[in-house]
Amino acid sequence: MKYAVKEKSNAWIDVSFQLSNAELAMKQRQIETRLPQKPSPDELNKLVRQTSMRDAVQAYLKKESLTTWGLPRYKVVQEATESGLNFISRLSLLPEIKLPNYENLQLEVNPVPMPTEEGMQAELFQLKYLVSNPVEVTRGIQWGDIVELGFSAFDSENQPIPLSTRERQSMIINGALFYPEFLEQILGLKAGEKFEFQFKAPADYFHPPAQNQAVTYRGMVYQVMEPQHVQSDQEFLERVGEFENMDALYAQIAEDVLIHNQNAWQKELRQAVVQLLNQNTEVTFSEELLQSELRSEWERLERDPLIALGYAETILEQSWLAWQSLPPLKEQTKNKLKNSLILYQIVKEQNLTVDPSEVIALMMATADTFGGDSPEALFMELKRSKKLDSLVAQFESEKAVDYLMGRLTVICQGEVLISPQAE
Repeated sequence: MKYAVKEKSNAWIDVSFQLSNAELAMKQRQIETRLPQKPSPDELNKLVRQTSMRDAVQAYLKKESLTTWGLPRYKVVQEATESGLNFISRLSLLPEIKLPNYENLQLEVNPVPMPTEEGMQAELFQLKYLVSNPVEVTRGIQWGDIVELGFSAFDSENQPIPLSTRERQSMIINGALFYPEFLEQILGLKAGEKFEFQFKAPADYFHPPAQNQAVTYRGMVYQVMEPQHVQSDQEFLERVGEFENMDALYAQIAEDVLIHNQNAWQKELRQAVVQLLNQNTEVTFSEELLQSELRSEWERLERDPLIALGYAETILEQSWLAWQSLPPLKEQTKNKLKNSLILYQIVKEQNLTVDPSEVIALMMATADTFGGDSPEALFMELKRSKKLDSLVAQFESEKAVDYLMGRLTVICQGEVLISPQAE
């Protein structure tokens, strides 16, 4: 294989490749041994060409240690002749990034929130529903039921509201847990019934442009469950188990809430240390890259649920346009992408790459805890479905955050709470 850079910009690079007939013949033999049925000559030639171009680009990227995003674009300059196959591939490059010094970081944080009466009552409420042994009913929805719904919201101009779609959402019919205006409208509906209704969005509606405006919800009721609540504290304790009295249960709830708060505090701290670098790092994204990331988020969070709910292509197009027209979504995408690049750069600089064997080791630990498929089978399924690379990137990002946390001084209320020297 021969290659040469034809043209380059900050956002992309064009590389020309020349593959010999011998290389193409070798690729053809490899393909033929893997195919259960022999394709037609035209189909085989097409498959050989596509596979050869893809493998050539991957070999080039590995040799040159280049990182790209998206799929390569190919342009055949000369079909396979006596001189072989000549083609040009345009590769989209990730932007260059220069990080500030991250060896001595410092953050001021608030203390871990202590359990509140309101928080513990909320946990007690959820626990009572958890042990309520709900039964499926055919009657209409009533206050206090547990229901499963699918729905999407539309604004006053009948345009899809970003982040409103739920393919299957389980909820308790309680006005303190969701918009009361919505819940009042679904009362009386039965499983299997579709709904469409309109109400005035409250002032705290999650989508600011629709606040105090008419919104329309369309969807379906999938299931209605009636909880069988306990009639006494003693019955409640019997269902929960392990506690002699309500005071002991309440003490455990307080401990659980504190642990939850500590875990949330730790998670926020890990996010904050990355954001600290984010604020002090300059990077310029191409519009093409931002649009690609924005669309990827839309497809995952909005398009796929809309398709599952049976919406037509016109609604999907309107939904995508709505996403593009909302500045906060674009800023969130840019921030998320910037954080990913920062962590990726740290992985490269500190040699924190994850080997596939580490993935298998983690899967073994998970399999021992939760059971299920063998780690090897799960690993091969992830590799087959092309999800392994995403999982490896996630592991590497976590290692990069761990590296930053090991060099972080945390100050809380004027006192050093965590420091590298203290570890």
